[in-house]
Amino acid sequence: MMRTKLHWLNGLLHLFLTFCLILAAITVFSQKGPFVESFERDDVLKKYIASEGSIISTSAKHYRYGKQALKWTWKGKDASISTSYFRLLEKGMQKFDYDFPTSPTFVFSVYSEKPQQGSAAIRFSTQGNDAAWFTFPLNFYGWRTLMVPFYEMEGHIPQKTAPVSFDSFKITATASSGTLLFDDVVFSQYVDDRMQSPDYLVPFIKKEVPAGSDHFMPGLYYDALARQLKPTTITAKEKKGLLEVEQKISKELLTGVDKYNYIRIVTDFIKLGIRESDDKRVVLGPPLTHRDDFFYHDVAQQGTQVQNSTKSLGEVMKTIARAYAIAPDNSDEKRNLENMFLLATRYFLDQGWQRGANGGSRSLIGYFTRELTEGCYLMKQPLAKAGLLNEVGGSLQWLNNLGKMLGPDNSFRVDLDFLNTQAYGCLLISLLSDSRDLQATWLHAYSNYISVVLGQQDKPEAYKPDGTAWHHRGHYPAYAYGSFASVPRILSTLSGTSFKIGETGHKNFKKAFLAAIAYSHLYSWGFGNAGRHPLHSNSIDGLKNACLALAMSGNPEGSSKIDNELAAAYIRLWGAKDKINTDIFNKAGTSVQQPAPYVVFPYGATAVQRNNNWAAIIKGYSKYLWASEIYAANNRYGRYPANGTIQLLNGGGELSSGFSQDGWDWNRYPGATVIHLPLEKLESPRPLLKFSSGEVFTGAATLNGYGVFAMQLNEGPAKGPFTGQLKAKKSVFSFGEKLVCIGSDISAVDPAYPVQTNLFQLALSKTEAAVYTQRSGTVKDFPFEGKGGDWLIDQQGSGYHVLVGDVDLQKSKQRSFNGEYSVNKALKNRVKSEELPYTYGNFSAAWINHGISPKGASYQYIIYPFMAKADQVNFGQKIMADHSVQVLQADSIAHIVTYKPEKLTGYVLFNAKAFSGKDVLVKVSTPCMVILQQKETDKIAVSLVQPDLNFPVDKKNKNLFECISEPVLVTVNFNGRWKANAVGVKVQTSYANNQTAVTVECQHGFSQLLELEKN
Repeated sequence: MMRTKLHWLNGLLHLFLTFCLILAAITVFSQKGPFVESFERDDVLKKYIASEGSIISTSAKHYRYGKQALKWTWKGKDASISTSYFRLLEKGMQKFDYDFPTSPTFVFSVYSEKPQQGSAAIRFSTQGNDAAWFTFPLNFYGWRTLMVPFYEMEGHIPQKTAPVSFDSFKITATASSGTLLFDDVVFSQYVDDRMQSPDYLVPFIKKEVPAGSDHFMPGLYYDALARQLKPTTITAKEKKGLLEVEQKISKELLTGVDKYNYIRIVTDFIKLGIRESDDKRVVLGPPLTHRDDFFYHDVAQQGTQVQNSTKSLGEVMKTIARAYAIAPDNSDEKRNLENMFLLATRYFLDQGWQRGANGGSRSLIGYFTRELTEGCYLMKQPLAKAGLLNEVGGSLQWLNNLGKMLGPDNSFRVDLDFLNTQAYGCLLISLLSDSRDLQATWLHAYSNYISVVLGQQDKPEAYKPDGTAWHHRGHYPAYAYGSFASVPRILSTLSGTSFKIGETGHKNFKKAFLAAIAYSHLYSWGFGNAGRHPLHSNSIDGLKNACLALAMSGNPEGSSKIDNELAAAYIRLWGAKDKINTDIFNKAGTSVQQPAPYVVFPYGATAVQRNNNWAAIIKGYSKYLWASEIYAANNRYGRYPANGTIQLLNGGGELSSGFSQDGWDWNRYPGATVIHLPLEKLESPRPLLKFSSGEVFTGAATLNGYGVFAMQLNEGPAKGPFTGQLKAKKSVFSFGEKLVCIGSDISAVDPAYPVQTNLFQLALSKTEAAVYTQRSGTVKDFPFEGKGGDWLIDQQGSGYHVLVGDVDLQKSKQRSFNGEYSVNKALKNRVKSEELPYTYGNFSAAWINHGISPKGASYQYIIYPFMAKADQVNFGQKIMADHSVQVLQADSIAHIVTYKPEKLTGYVLFNAKAFSGKDVLVKVSTPCMVILQQKETDKIAVSLVQPDLNFPVDKKNKNLFECISEPVLVTVNFNGRWKANAVGVKVQTSYANNQTAVTVECQHGFSQLLELEKN
């Protein structure tokens, strides 16, 4: 009877306690807990329920943001702590730059002073039932930050992007005892689904993603390859090569280091806030982050974001390492420098920057660890002596995915981001171990990887057959620049050793480097190819040392210690300021040649015409090649930079040539045909946009220094990103000192704003700078609006002879928007607080007005860039006397222009079916471009281009293209009987009905050159 009563009382007591706990949980939850908990107030412990044997407290020893963390120590089975005191962030509470999918994600930081047995689990429940959970092992030390999407957990998990709802949060442990610390717990925030990343603790994240496909962040697949690497025994030749490589690296990293400021170094180190614990077992300091924009932060809960960035830490560590290299041996300063560096290294590791830790998301880490890597390389010996070299080397291997270099060659993928931010660092990381055998094995793998990726042309990110450098599936010099600065260091370092880069990769990279020089003038590559960085110092001037290193690396074939082509380019661009190396190159037999008068880059929809000291950069876009890259906080008004633009550059660069972003009317790119919109309407409706057209006809042909560029402009359907349905057929014929510009079939449906073709828009250094016109005379007035007449001369001295079209001229103070400012208030603006959204500048501008909603409009004009003073004074007489050019046809079928002095005729054949020639060229099988030059009575030089790059559809993604041209056959019929002579061109001929049909295989948008000889 007594046992029954006790049993009944115990049951009642249990029910009562359970009721109290539920009531407490409901009461706590009703208090509207925080979105993020940082345990800054001791009373927060009252909100947590600890199991029997568990002790919770706040710790001021280890913490992330704020000044303390939650410490949980437990003994016994089924240990747990739980709370209902929290809230979940809703989607509208966070702003995102882009419209990528985002999903509710649990974010937290956990610390362990030493590796422990067992695992812990995070559980979310609703009304007492577990809804979603995951486990993680405790075999780690230091901080770990995890971002785990709820859709990646176990249990009743939601779909991607779906909201979640829970009323209880619980942490459990399987080990019988242990200690963990928790901080900065964000119970649910929306995170870009590209960013959450697996690591040793949460390997189940993105388990459905193919192994090795995400190269932006450390990957488990690559790490497994690295850990399985079996070193081979080093040879005597490899030992010698390793020493040479190490000597070159050290020489480069220590160039210019002849003194150091010890007091400044100590001061900068102290600012990092790094210190040892009292027992010397661990290193303490503020959070070490590389990007904090992934994590929700609440100042009220967590305090101000006091932190160190990996980049700033690396800068201090590199400075310490460089000073250590020249500090007097056995001096107190050298010992202190070593101790500071080792302490910083231990801090780096303790903060969770270890092999297998991903910090939630460490995207594009190469931007942030370059200096740290270089510092660690310089301090290899002290790190080895302290027993840290292999650990920090393993960390950097993991962070930089060094293991990807161990896969099969056909798995390698070139990427300009990697070549810019990580490639040189990976060379150093290959040597961060205490085993010579392992160093040599890694270095061979590294050399092979770099050799393969540099030689690739058929990937979405690659150096293409014409030398253009592709990133984001398009030609992108701004990204190529970083690779052009980095890769020559690699080639130079490994040259002359058994680890040198292979010939194919070296040769393809050299082609791309020389191409960058060819599409830039003198250093500027212009706004047309600027991507999302228009009018932002787009220049190769900073590649002086890279060009020198590449020239000194020898030619790809290995037959010369100096590459004469690159040496010649170096002398032309930078030789005047470097007599020593110029003399070396001259003694080696280098002869400087002026750049080609006309070059074509089909994979960039770009042509460059040069004459005297000027260049014209001509730019279009197509079905395969995007026009412009628009980002949420970059190039917001970049709709028109590739609409058949013509940028005239003198030798002084963009500013000297009249291009300035302050006050720039984003509608007025020179040469472009546009719908001239208010800037509020010009901005893209989307946060991220790389727009292309449905047209394949964009490209250029060249013959003997002359060229023809053409494009079929088509902004797309009304339901696309732009609704004006702007269309035009445009061409530019480049004949020596002049450019003949033709437009036909110009139309649009915008009911309110006019269609215009811009002649120029140039910044005025002085408001009284004169513009000369046939209609209005000498225009010094400011402001001014008027007509240009049949001809005009801009303040840069370039003349415009207008054959068809009515020209408007304006000199005014222009107000524009900063290109990084969004009028669309739904987008996040990144304009700095001291910057204004508006910019102002004084400009002159001229354009041909086609009216509102034109149909079949046209224009014709001739440009004479940067004329001599005498030609400017007598421009009216000059053009009246110039009968060198004749426009033979300018309609929807063809644009045909002849240049009489060279007996040369350029054909842009838009409509092959409708074209019927009356002279030598009579028929073509498909739209194409042809240049004919009468060399002798019985000989004709021919250049033929099929501008359709003919990219096949991507097999894996039908919305994309494989980014390499496939061959296409073009047949051209000529009057009479001809024999076709060609070198390196696949050609067939047949004769019938007094016509010779010449069939040519075209590919890559290249000019196919042949000679017709009377037969």
